[in-house]
Amino acid sequence: MSHQGARAGASAWFLLVLTGLAAGARAECADLPAVGKILVATQSAPDPDFARTVILIVHSGEEGVMGFMLNRPSGFPVSHLFPETSSTDAGKAPLYMGGFVAQGVRAVLRSAAPPQGARRLFNDVWLILSAAQVEKLVRAGERPPILRAYAGYAGWSQGQLRNELSLGHWRVVPGSAAAVFDSHPETLWKRLSTSPR
Repeated sequence: MSHQGARAGASAWFLLVLTGLAAGARAECADLPAVGKILVATQSAPDPDFARTVILIVHSGEEGVMGFMLNRPSGFPVSHLFPETSSTDAGKAPLYMGGFVAQGVRAVLRSAAPPQGARRLFNDVWLILSAAQVEKLVRAGERPPILRAYAGYAGWSQGQLRNELSLGHWRVVPGSAAAVFDSHPETLWKRLSTSPR
C-alpha cells in the first residue's frame, strides 16, 4: 500500500471512522483482522514505506481499517506537540509516527481505569481518540510505557487490505500489551516476524 494511495480521500474516510468509533461501533468483518490484532509486514510487501512495519489495528469495520505503526519513533518527544509538557515523563517520551495519513494525534493507554471516552482495544489497553484527552494525560505525567502517543495513522479500505493479505504482504499476530508498549521498537519487527501466529 503506497502512502499516496492511503492519503487519497483520507479526510472523508477518517470522518467516517471517527463517527463509527464515537458511536461505539464494532461491526468488524470476519475476514479482516479484528481490533487489537497486529499486522507484521512480510518480506514480500512491495511498498518501501511499510517495510518492516508492525501495525496495531485500532478500528476494523465497514468504513475500513485503521492502525498505528508500533515501531516508528518520530525522533521527537511528545512535548513537540504539547510544549508545556516538556517536564513530565510522558512529555519526554518518544512521539511515534502512527502512519502516513497525517491527521491529528491519538494515543494508546494501558490502564485499569480508563478515562471517559476511551475505547477498549483488548484487556487493559485502550484507544484515546481525542487530542485534548491525550494532552490531559501527558500533563498528568503518565509514565512511559503506560501511554504511547501517535501522530497520524495507517488506513485501508476493506478491499485494499483484503488484497494485501491475500498476496501475503502481512501476517496477522495476536495483540499484546508487551508488543504495544515494547521498549525496543527497533527490534520488534524481527521478533514478531518469527513468532507463532
